[in-house]
Formats: sequence, structure tokens, C-alpha cells
Amino acid sequence: MITGILLVINYQIGYKVAVAIIDHDKFKGYPFGGTAVIHQNDQIFKDATASRSYCG
Repeated sequence: MITGILLVINYQIGYKVAVAIIDHDKFKGYPFGGTAVIHQNDQIFKDATASRSYCG
């Protein structure tokens, strides 16, 4: 759990993140990078959680 807490702290202070998505059928990858933003109790959060049951 400490690792998860450290990740959230790093995101909150503006650390850069990178994510890679792979389309296995096309053998193609898509990298994304930038500054992390955590949405809590704003409209983006509400829209994302409105259409599904949210645990947390």
C-alpha cells in the first residue's frame, strides 16, 4: 500500500507519467506522456463515474 500512496503523492506534485497502449491485432503501439492530473469531485470525475458503479 505504501507504493500506491507514493504514486498518488508523486502525481499530486506534478511528476511526469508515461503510458503505452498496444493494439495486438495491428502490432502497433501508442505512447502517451505528460503531467499527471488526478480528478476528484470535479465534473470530469463525476462524468467518468456516473455511467458505472464506482467502488472507492
